[in-house]
Amino acid sequence: MIESPVLPAPAPSPAVAHARATRRPQLIAVMPAFNEAATIAGVLERLYPLVDRLLIVDDGSSDATREVVFEWLDDKPHAHLISFNRNRGMSAAYYAAFSHLRRMVETGQISEDDVVLTVDADGQHDPASLDLLLKPIEDGADAVIARRDFRLYPLYKRVGNWIMSAWASIWSGRRFQDVESGYRAFKVGPLLDALAYYKGYKYSETVEVAVILPLLGYKVHDTTLVDIPVFRSRTRMKDVVIDLVAMPCAWWRVMATRRLPHGMPRWLAFYGLPLFFLAMLVPALVMLSRTIYLANDTINNYAHVWYISRSLYETGRIPIRFAGLDDGRAFTFPYGMVPWTANALVYPLLGDWSVTLFLVLAGAAVAIGATIVRPRMRDPWLMLLFLANPFYIDAVAAGQYSFLWATVAFFGVVWSVERQRWLLAAIFMWLTASTHPIEGGLAVGAYVVFCELFRPRTRLPLAAVSAVVLAALTPFIYFSLNTPAVGDNTRQTIIISIMQDLPRRGLVMGAPFLLAALAPLLERHYRSIGMAFLAATVGIVAVSSGFVGHTALADLPVIHKFAAEGSYYGLVHPNSDPYRGYLRSADFRPGRVYRVLSPNEREQGGYYLLRDHAVLANEFFSESQQRHSWKLPTYQCYLAVKGIDRVVVERAYLAEFPTNEQRLLESLVSRGEAHVTYRSRHAGITVYDVVPFRDSKPAPATLKDCGRL
Repeated sequence: MIESPVLPAPAPSPAVAHARATRRPQLIAVMPAFNEAATIAGVLERLYPLVDRLLIVDDGSSDATREVVFEWLDDKPHAHLISFNRNRGMSAAYYAAFSHLRRMVETGQISEDDVVLTVDADGQHDPASLDLLLKPIEDGADAVIARRDFRLYPLYKRVGNWIMSAWASIWSGRRFQDVESGYRAFKVGPLLDALAYYKGYKYSETVEVAVILPLLGYKVHDTTLVDIPVFRSRTRMKDVVIDLVAMPCAWWRVMATRRLPHGMPRWLAFYGLPLFFLAMLVPALVMLSRTIYLANDTINNYAHVWYISRSLYETGRIPIRFAGLDDGRAFTFPYGMVPWTANALVYPLLGDWSVTLFLVLAGAAVAIGATIVRPRMRDPWLMLLFLANPFYIDAVAAGQYSFLWATVAFFGVVWSVERQRWLLAAIFMWLTASTHPIEGGLAVGAYVVFCELFRPRTRLPLAAVSAVVLAALTPFIYFSLNTPAVGDNTRQTIIISIMQDLPRRGLVMGAPFLLAALAPLLERHYRSIGMAFLAATVGIVAVSSGFVGHTALADLPVIHKFAAEGSYYGLVHPNSDPYRGYLRSADFRPGRVYRVLSPNEREQGGYYLLRDHAVLANEFFSESQQRHSWKLPTYQCYLAVKGIDRVVVERAYLAEFPTNEQRLLESLVSRGEAHVTYRSRHAGITVYDVVPFRDSKPAPATLKDCGRL
């Protein structure tokens, strides 16, 4: 690069002298040029009288551009040329010019309140529009991006510009009209502040600086319409791709480094953080590779979505009862009505994979919702803590489908109430509590109490909205309280189950608010807090994923409980169908009632039985499974009340739940009170006909008549 020295200013021009005398900001024009010998002299001649300083960058032109500029500079003391020996692209030209301006600020030649104007050398930017461009700066804007009149532009350029502007709007957080416009004005200070976050590549400087300035909090004006007398374009599809990639990269550089936590190196922001977020995509992609993703709570979703979809498309109705669960006593919507029904509508197109897709989308929606309800969460360092939250990981990996969608709706509740949009608040409150009446309902209730205590302005409208929503939730409260999983267990069992889940789920729903509130503390002590957080995350995920179930630690009672009940089996293993042989056997008959003993994270066998019109004796909830050892009279009573015809025992079940049930069944077989009707060592399943034993005594009316289960 060839650059003449920074100009001293012992004898300022009359325009500069007047600007200093009246304290009017100086106007400095910057013009990149590449092979513009035919037009540049005319543009310079028109522009020079209108500005205080002019900086030209010859981008390694191969024609006579440099010679034309040298000749024109002969009697222009306040014009300056920077030349590249080879073509390096428009972004490099602008970066060199803006770096030169920084040195001029440092030497006192210009100030940060002066104004920089960027103008193309090809005649597209009419200097006659200069006053229009500068007016918003005078009114308080930090930057102005002219909105070009596209009457001379072909349709493909208009469409491309709209797409590019929409993409820039996403990453900048504000709506852009014409982000690719090179006719711009900036205050020097904001421009140099933005320069710390980019260099640009090819043509990307234009879109990068447009994205960066709003992220830094500067006011950007872009509604001023200017005439474009000629149309010229050198951009290629390669340049379009570069710009599309450059914008999120610019967003990342600002977000990751502007609030760099104390003691964290910049290289970690540029390389370590992106690697972490890419690593977070791996399990999501693995999940999406599974038609049926197997985990702790997933099969319940596949079964319900399939059943709702079948009913919708065959009968045109949304079913209230699930005919195949608990002999038809189970409700179709113990929770999840809206997401399950929406999922059911697309089920015929995508099949079981649609449920996997909706689960992954729910996990992504929670993270996005966190950044909306608390914009401070857009800081990648805080988002790292949010995503590394072991309870968030567990909610996604374990298949907490309805809870995740309820969390998204809860964020909508907070967002709406804080903006006093009461209709939206009512809708989101209903969605939250109907999607998950227990955890979602408790979250909404806690938030309403908080607002009543600490936000006086919201008390009356929020109380009115809550009363209406509570009335609309009556059916869902009824479904939750009367689903067989609740009715078949003691109140103590249900309360303990809820209390075990509340801290974990609460730390997901409350994470954005807690992290945003603690952000200043986290920035000061991020390294120590982050290391402790990471250690806790690794430990909890190792336990809840079932990994430690293969180690000596699994013998500890608490560890065994979590390792047994919280496995993410599908992240390592694809789905299998061990029931294929049985469903083709002579013993299988539609309509029979089955008790299926399967591992908590591999319940697909029950789903396959349902799809072939069998009936399950229980719901998919753990509380409904009755996975414990039995006394013979109680077992007979249970089989009779449930009307169970067959008990299916999977080999893997016994490793996870070492109860006495199979030993009890084998003793019944030896006495002739039960029969093995199917056994597959390869599939690892054994089917027992328990009808003789079931009918050996009259069936009681309810499970409560069986005594303590």
